[in-house]
Amino acid sequence: MRVLLATLFVCLLATPASAQQPCPPAASPTAGVAQGTLVARFRAQPQQAETTECPDTEPRTFSLKHTEVDAEISGFLASVTVTQVFENPYTSPLEALYVFPLPELAAVDGMEMHLGDRVIQGVIQTREQARDTYERAKAEGKTAALLDQERPNIFTQSVANILPGETIRVRIHYVERLTYDAGTYRFSFPMVVAPRYIGGQPLPTRQGEGVEPDTTSVPDASRISPPVLADTRSGHDIQLTVRLDAGLPVHSLRSTTHRVDVKRDGQSRATVSLGRDDRIPNKDFILEYVVADALIRPAVLMHREPGADHGYFLVMLNPQLSPTQREIVPRELYMVLDTSCSQSGLAIEKSKAITKEVLNHLMPEDTFQVLNFDTQVTKFAPTAVPATPENIQSALPYVANFWGGGGTDVNIAAREAMLPPNDPARLRMVLFMTDGLIGGDEQVLGTLQKHLREETRIFSAGVGSSTNRYLITKMGELGRGASTLVNLNRPEEDVAREFEQRMRGPVLTSVVVDTDGLPVSDVYPKSVPDLFAGQPLFLVGKFTGTGNGVLRISGRVRGQVRRFDVPVHFPEVAPEHDSLKSLWARQRIEELTVEGYRGETPEVVQGITDTALQYHLMSRYTSFVAVEQVARTAPNGETVREMVPVQLPDGMVAGALSREEIPPGDPIISVRAPRNSRRVTAYFPFGLVKPLTFDNLTRSWRGRFLVPLGIADGYYTVFIIAELADGRVERSEVRYRLDSKGNDFDVVLSQKELAPGDTLTLDVDAVEATQEVSVYGDLFGEDQQLFDTQDRLRFTKALVIPEGTPAGTYELVFVARDAAGNRFERRETLRVIHARRD
Repeated sequence: MRVLLATLFVCLLATPASAQQPCPPAASPTAGVAQGTLVARFRAQPQQAETTECPDTEPRTFSLKHTEVDAEISGFLASVTVTQVFENPYTSPLEALYVFPLPELAAVDGMEMHLGDRVIQGVIQTREQARDTYERAKAEGKTAALLDQERPNIFTQSVANILPGETIRVRIHYVERLTYDAGTYRFSFPMVVAPRYIGGQPLPTRQGEGVEPDTTSVPDASRISPPVLADTRSGHDIQLTVRLDAGLPVHSLRSTTHRVDVKRDGQSRATVSLGRDDRIPNKDFILEYVVADALIRPAVLMHREPGADHGYFLVMLNPQLSPTQREIVPRELYMVLDTSCSQSGLAIEKSKAITKEVLNHLMPEDTFQVLNFDTQVTKFAPTAVPATPENIQSALPYVANFWGGGGTDVNIAAREAMLPPNDPARLRMVLFMTDGLIGGDEQVLGTLQKHLREETRIFSAGVGSSTNRYLITKMGELGRGASTLVNLNRPEEDVAREFEQRMRGPVLTSVVVDTDGLPVSDVYPKSVPDLFAGQPLFLVGKFTGTGNGVLRISGRVRGQVRRFDVPVHFPEVAPEHDSLKSLWARQRIEELTVEGYRGETPEVVQGITDTALQYHLMSRYTSFVAVEQVARTAPNGETVREMVPVQLPDGMVAGALSREEIPPGDPIISVRAPRNSRRVTAYFPFGLVKPLTFDNLTRSWRGRFLVPLGIADGYYTVFIIAELADGRVERSEVRYRLDSKGNDFDVVLSQKELAPGDTLTLDVDAVEATQEVSVYGDLFGEDQQLFDTQDRLRFTKALVIPEGTPAGTYELVFVARDAAGNRFERRETLRVIHARRD
């Protein structure tokens, strides 16, 4: 049996900015995009290679020379413009493809392209129509821009026919409502699309240009997986300015993520901008502030254009309720920690610290369970255990030993937290700590819809500098709980205290909105959630008439009905707050999207499409396209096409597990760690300790190790210890499956007796998913003939018996190889005759 070598890539923290390296690391050909950076790679110049000590591997960047974010905040509504500036360094026209994030509930209502003094407005079309418009313009030599939505918080911008040396600006506009929680407003802006875990089996076709193949689980994975720059800067910075007019005196204005410059203009106004030394687009920006007397009275906003037969309203109500100690119900607390590769380093340490805080503050009547997951789920105990001092002390070291490694299968973790039978005497509270960096968002949310019980609540915490905020937020909403973001600077005590207050139980339940007698319609959300301490209620809707009225909201507080009356005035004209129109339409699209989590229907698709087209909004079924009407280059001419790389998010580890199944033998382990690390060591489960050495070719620490033949098949973990140049020690782990058995299969020959010129059809049915099947033998030569497959279970191949083949019996050798590289053979014979008998 041939020895097949495998390479294990292990997650470790990215090289610190302060680390000095003799030579810059080679950029991967699949390395990727920070928000809006296009990487153009030039061939090395021979004369340059002769005069430098280092190989010419550093990419020269066709960059967004400058990204500028300008936000205007009035009250709790934000109007944001994102401008990105490109320049083509090539001698040929360029098509740029880049992937970037926007806030998860942003109503994207405008896109325009600037060519010199000309401004080309983007128009909204169905996604298919917009793609056709863009492709035709590109073929005709016209400059064009296309903006697609891949997820509610991920977008793809394509810009075709950027002329050599030309500067182009793309400007995107959106509006959003700020989040409000326990007296604090938050404005946030995501800056980078982080790498995501993609499960499932690869598909034979691709929709996009990303580094991941489309799979059975994530059919568009290639559109949301831009390459990643792990060890180099992308070459551009970002400027962000927030102009705040709160309407009330502002207190505690600060950014929890970045250094900022603040200029005050009175008590209620301020201008906030990024500090000059903190402009790398590799983490989400968050701005927090508190206003005096926040939400003592309900806030009501109205918008109606002159002569319009309807308008839009938004109501914000804060019940300002807190549960008393005697009202706290006993809890069955499930703490679910993401211990995948993307959480390695600072993020997983933050989750462990939060868990420790929560465990130390459990009530005696509580029970608890700790789950950790990557592509598998591990439990602290078979079932939830009483919160006794002894059980808590046993759980603390269990949590302390968590390391990061492997993929991020949030779906299996969600099922494991919801499927066990609930304790009838307790309310199950699930605290989910993850970055949510997966491709299959809707699978997870569909699982929540399917399995969530009435007596279960989900509280989600997005841990990391660049999390999948859409998934985190929706998990809390669908789980009838709450969500929060935990950047790496946020104290774990603060997070634990927030969730402890929330997990005491909802303060307002069975909420009903009574609109009888009011000229209103299409009020969202249709199903009003329970409210927890510190949470406000937001309602958005349409109105048709004029005059005064009272919006009546009721709910149960401590079992008793409580009513909140909100006086409203429906004006004939109200030109202010024009963003309410887009916010209402975006909320309607979101409600329809949630309906489609468990299965897309024609009604849902049509509803989203019609709303987005009518209100000129981005959606998964509509796109913006802008076209310069004059051809600027030769039709169907040669162009350079570049996929934009993304910066590795701040605090995230570099590297990934390239192969999770290996056969016995001597595979190679490869660790991404700084070149100037003092030492990197791998500890194997079968007693081997392997010091690794730095390899200049691959720019990684590598070593070959032996898997003894006597080791049983199963899952094993390799622990990695890296001592960095500054003395810090980083730990990580990688899980792999040892598989020494090949996949069995059945073979069917269409005929056992053939003549030269006849066609032989071979069908193979594999017992398990198989990487490839081939056949060889004297009849068809020694070259192996690969079979075709669509699902890696059923394989087929048609071969013609060569003319002049002598009569006789021939042996065919069928070979199947699995994901671990194991080889399994089966042999069949057939007979060749001179001529077919009648």
